[in-house]
Amino acid sequence: MNKYTITSILLMTLGSLFAQNKKVEQLEEVLLPSSKLTTYSVGFKITTFNDSILKSNHQSLSALLQTTSSIYFKSYGVAMLSSPSFRGTGSSHTAVLWNGIPVNSTLNGQTDFNMINSVSIDEMTVRAGGGSILFGSGAIGGSIHLKNKIDFKRQQSHLLSSSYGSYNTYKVNYRFKTSTNKSFAQIGFGRMSSDNDYKYWDTDDYNNNGDFFNNNLNAVVGFKLSDTHLLSLFLDGTQSERGLSNTLTAPSESKQDDVNYKILLEWKYTKRRLVSTLKLAYLYDEFTYFAKRSSPNFYSEGNSKNSLLKYQLDYKLTTKIKLLSGIDLSYTKGDGDSLDGVSRRSYSLYSMLNHRVTHRFHYDVSVRKEFSNSFDIPFLMGIDAAYTRGDFVYKINASKNYRVPTFNDLFWNVLGNPDLKPESSLQGELGIALNKKWIQATVNTFYISSRDLIKWSPNSSVDVENGAGGGVGAWTPKNIDKAANYGLELGLKNTFSVFNVQLSSELNYSHTIAQDIVKKKQLMYVPKNKINYKLSAQHNSISGSYHVLFHGKSFTTTDNSYFVPGYSLHNISLNYTLKGLKNVQPVLGLQVNNIYNKHYAVISYRPMPGTNYQFQILIKI
Repeated sequence: MNKYTITSILLMTLGSLFAQNKKVEQLEEVLLPSSKLTTYSVGFKITTFNDSILKSNHQSLSALLQTTSSIYFKSYGVAMLSSPSFRGTGSSHTAVLWNGIPVNSTLNGQTDFNMINSVSIDEMTVRAGGGSILFGSGAIGGSIHLKNKIDFKRQQSHLLSSSYGSYNTYKVNYRFKTSTNKSFAQIGFGRMSSDNDYKYWDTDDYNNNGDFFNNNLNAVVGFKLSDTHLLSLFLDGTQSERGLSNTLTAPSESKQDDVNYKILLEWKYTKRRLVSTLKLAYLYDEFTYFAKRSSPNFYSEGNSKNSLLKYQLDYKLTTKIKLLSGIDLSYTKGDGDSLDGVSRRSYSLYSMLNHRVTHRFHYDVSVRKEFSNSFDIPFLMGIDAAYTRGDFVYKINASKNYRVPTFNDLFWNVLGNPDLKPESSLQGELGIALNKKWIQATVNTFYISSRDLIKWSPNSSVDVENGAGGGVGAWTPKNIDKAANYGLELGLKNTFSVFNVQLSSELNYSHTIAQDIVKKKQLMYVPKNKINYKLSAQHNSISGSYHVLFHGKSFTTTDNSYFVPGYSLHNISLNYTLKGLKNVQPVLGLQVNNIYNKHYAVISYRPMPGTNYQFQILIKI
């Protein structure tokens, strides 16, 4: 990290601290507490992105989280696979839930955040730390919750956002909402497309075969049948086509088409002390891979179908004790050229107790047991607590978590290993939060011990003698890894005013050690240090921000002999609100990314874009 970047961050942070003014009106909050999650997560670090920041976001959802949180995204390039990683864990160790339903791929265990349209959701909550008891498989490093809201009030609104930028990149989203005191309806459409043909560093080569588009259609319908009964329907579908761009060392002519859609029917009954929620969901994912775009008749494909039933009962035993219990049932089927009609059935039981001992001290105790026709899943338990004293909140949590093997791990033709065991981990965390009107600060330290991690690696002659498929040198999955992850996360946010200009400052820093227990080496693609800083300003109709992102180097081999160099990026944005128009106040914006034209890569041999621009407009009616 160069001296200029360090000096910039320190000066802006110190300046914001000393320039605070308790009497000024604060900027609109970007991060809000999520009451539903915090009820049974009192000892966890939780951050929520509200509707306004999601609707005004003209980048991908992965870019938003990459630049405003401690989450690391392993990205293969613009619009390529981009999956989150909490605290040095793998991409499949982050659970992603859509309106309470897990949506991680059954085939590979990941969620591609470049396939999610931020305008299709109303709230996104990030919960750091283990959450398998509540959220199921994969919630080892953390979980991300995508939510749609239903409001029963008389209203009708339109939202249109559009942007155009470098590499012929455009994005357009439209959303219509109408509701009464008994019904609610919302429908939205989004499209993003780009030639994505940026020039590679100091060469005459371009990011060939990197073009893409994706379309999203979403809808939410709700009916208030009575004061106690609420019926809701959620729909979301995405279609995409993207070229798999070449690297610095290898050309590419391949592409992949993806289709996925989700349907959720929810019935909620609320009366006095209890809330009963029943959810029925169906998820479908399909991919088609073309090795050569010029040969559309030669391709491979795969799909998964997941049917879920989820029932929860939230009961208030006393004024200080709440109990949440639930049952999850799922049936999943996978098919394709490399999967021969495989299936999995599972059900799980879980329960959580929330006890508000005093107004200062809360704690949760939780347990879960899951049963599957494929393998044994360990019994899980956890505890977390929070103690408030003055402006400080002291938090602690500990839990056991797990991840089941994916269909690719278990059943991939010839190479899959049906004898794999679920991964498991033990984790603990301590945290302190300071909450004042003009400043919020957090400090969290964590430790994760994992075993039976699934690793794809080349077969040896011994492996083949023991029955491994594919022969010597073929890549197959095995339960061989043990890892220890530990580190520190810092967060600082404050608001202040200078000469009638409202300002806000936000800083996040994470230091992560993720080591193979045997080799004592840092795991691949886990940067030890990450910093992001954002300074925002607003005066009358004009607002803007300056953002800095720093990533430390990340190793690309298990012996740590090769690495991707660290890098720092600087972005700026400027917005102007056109006032004086009746019922409409369009917001015009300009965003410039990588303003110093930094040469950098997240994945080895995959250069990322230099300086690029986006012009945007947001209209609400």
